[in-house]
Amino acid sequence: MFRLLQEAKQIKNGESPTSSVEELSRFLVTFCVDFINSLRWDEDAPPSIRFWEEEAASKSIQLLYMEAIDNVAAQERKLFQLFKKKMEKKKKESDIKEPDSKIDKDIQEGENWSSISEATILLGEIKDILHELMILKPLLTQQQHVWLELVGLESGKDSSWGPTHILNKLTEMIEMAERNRKLVHDVLNLEQNSINIMEAVLSRKLAEESALLTTLNEKASREGKVLIVFTIVTVVFTPLSFLTSLFSLNITVFQHNSDGDIEYEPSWIFPIIFSFLPIRFLIIVR
Repeated sequence: MFRLLQEAKQIKNGESPTSSVEELSRFLVTFCVDFINSLRWDEDAPPSIRFWEEEAASKSIQLLYMEAIDNVAAQERKLFQLFKKKMEKKKKESDIKEPDSKIDKDIQEGENWSSISEATILLGEIKDILHELMILKPLLTQQQHVWLELVGLESGKDSSWGPTHILNKLTEMIEMAERNRKLVHDVLNLEQNSINIMEAVLSRKLAEESALLTTLNEKASREGKVLIVFTIVTVVFTPLSFLTSLFSLNITVFQHNSDGDIEYEPSWIFPIIFSFLPIRFLIIVR
C-alpha cells in the first residue's frame, strides 16, 4: 500500500494522493479491491523476507493462479497423450496376438501405476487451486458491496478495473479450474478403467488355461484307467496264452527221465507260472 501511495504521489507531481479522510477511505477500498492484480510479494514484503522463487514473487496473485491452472492443463494433456500411446501399443500387441513376457508385464504395470499416481497428484493440485479461488470469491463479492456503498461508482461489466471486473476474472478462473479438474478426473478414470479391463482379460485367459488343464487332466485320467485295464488283461492272459501254447505241444517230445516219466511235471511247473501273476499286479499298482 505504501508503494502505491508513492506511485500515486509521483503521478500527481509530488502532491499528496489523499488530502482527506474520504479520499483515503476510497484509496484503501480501491487497494483492497484490486489486490489480486496490484499485490507483488517481492515489492510489498518487508526487506527481511527473502523468497526462494524470485520469479513467482514478482507476479501478481491473479497471474500466479492463471499460470498454475495453465500448468495443470499442460500436465493433463501430457497424461492423456501418454494414455493414448499406451492404448495404441496395446492394440498393436493384441492384433499381433503375441504374448507378453513377464518383464513386459512388469514394465506395463509400473507405467500404469505411475500414470495413476501422477493423475491423482494433479487432481489434488487443481482441487486445491479451485478451493482457494472459491474462498476468494465471497471476499471479492463483499468488497464489491463495500465499493458501491463507499465509493458510489458502478464499474460495470465492460470496465477494465473495479470489483465487478475482478470478480468476473475470478469467475472465469474458477470455470477454467473446474474444466481442468473434470479433464484430469476423466484421465484418471480412463487409467483405472484400462487397468480393470486388462485385469479382466488376464482373468479370462487364466480361466481358459485352467479349463484347458482340467480337460487335459481328465483326458490323462481316462487314458490312465484304460492303460490299467489293458495291463491287468495283459497280466492275466499272458500266462494263460503260455499255458494254451504249452498244452498244444506234443508231450512225447518233452524231456523224459530214465524211468520214462516227464522231467518237468505240472505239479511244480504250474505254481511257478502262476506265482508271477500277483507279483506283476503289485508292480503295476505301485
